[in-house]
Amino acid sequence: MNLLLIKPSSYNAQGRLRHSKKGYMPFINLPLLKALTPKHVSVDIIDENIDKVDYDKKVDLVGITTLTLDVKRGYEIASEFKKRGTPVVMGGFHVSALPDEALQYADSVVIGEAENVWSELIQDFEDKKLKPIYKSDKLFDLKNCVIPDYSSFDFNKYLRPYGSKGPFFPVQATRGCPFNCEFCSISSFFGNSFRTKPIDLIIKELERIRTGYYFFVDDNIIGDPTYAKELFKALIPLKIRWLGQFSANLLRFPDLAELASKSGCIAAYIGLESLSQRNLKDVNKRCNKVEEYPELFKLLNNLNIRPIASFIFGFDHDDESVFDTTVHFLIKNKAAKAYFYILTPLPGTALFKKMKERNRLLTQDWNKYDGANVVFRPLLMSPEQLESGLWKAYQKFFTWPKIIRRNLRYISWQQPIKFPLLLFFDLHFRKMVYQRKHPISEGKL
Repeated sequence: MNLLLIKPSSYNAQGRLRHSKKGYMPFINLPLLKALTPKHVSVDIIDENIDKVDYDKKVDLVGITTLTLDVKRGYEIASEFKKRGTPVVMGGFHVSALPDEALQYADSVVIGEAENVWSELIQDFEDKKLKPIYKSDKLFDLKNCVIPDYSSFDFNKYLRPYGSKGPFFPVQATRGCPFNCEFCSISSFFGNSFRTKPIDLIIKELERIRTGYYFFVDDNIIGDPTYAKELFKALIPLKIRWLGQFSANLLRFPDLAELASKSGCIAAYIGLESLSQRNLKDVNKRCNKVEEYPELFKLLNNLNIRPIASFIFGFDHDDESVFDTTVHFLIKNKAAKAYFYILTPLPGTALFKKMKERNRLLTQDWNKYDGANVVFRPLLMSPEQLESGLWKAYQKFFTWPKIIRRNLRYISWQQPIKFPLLLFFDLHFRKMVYQRKHPISEGKL
């Protein structure tokens, strides 16, 4: 049996399919599926952001994983294979939120995590008994995780940081998040629980793939502070460099931040989202305290961990002043980098339901649900003002003087490689935002 797994690209604002000479980082979900697939099945993986899909390739089954921003492209790919008589199964966040929509294009869909149902799906297909829907009645126990299989990947097709043996490599230690923010799809997909993977398994995974630089793709790596402490201790002897996503309550665990630094953490991506406590309250991001943000930046900078802040524009208390105010705050508090997004009500979230009920959605063209387009009616500014404000904020933050000044702070004789590494990513990022290409929708995290 031949199985083809595909990560679709997506369409840009001009309606052209996004394609890069090099990707930023390999993805983790399809290599996980490959590792779960029985050994007698031959598995190929396509990342359409850097490779082309061969519709005439002789395969028995096609699997496609999607987010909302690339689901329409996923549907196109599914339709092309079905025209040729090849069955298609789809999964991912968007498909899990709207399975009936996906079943218009696919023969079968997986709702939620695939681990508990994947072997059943493969067996059913071989027995010619493929069901339209596969959904586990329980969350997957991470103690039973397998190590992702990247054997078919060409790592030369991904950006390699200066001095690195390979690209940033994705690693997952936990799933879920203890918080339940209104705009986030994590809790609807992974449930409200927070699960952890055995630390010895993570170490084996890191030792198998020795690139030196890793990205922990966990949505909140300190969701369980006790577990995070043990994980960071275990990472210290490996002498790796890594970055990950943290919640803002890291400030309440300064010993944890210190351990993260000792374990090789070079950057902390933190969803601050807004400088308005009213906005945060409205979307149930109650763990964030705006008055604590400056101390959080100070803590991270003192530990030589780059604070990378994420902000969302378009909340109900945002007006046109939010863009300049946010950039000024970031510069003043020495943020190393910033990601800006337009508020996007993704299907499956409480925010999407609320926007739809209040008739505030402007479109359900999923190509526009990419964090760079306005798909709802803002309260205190026009959609045009919100979109132009996003790029205005990006371009003010990524001027040449600000890039140089920020990165000079991280020059160290102990880690001389850090400055060119950080400068490399900032310059790449600057090029994108001045072309009005959003790093997430373009696949460049």
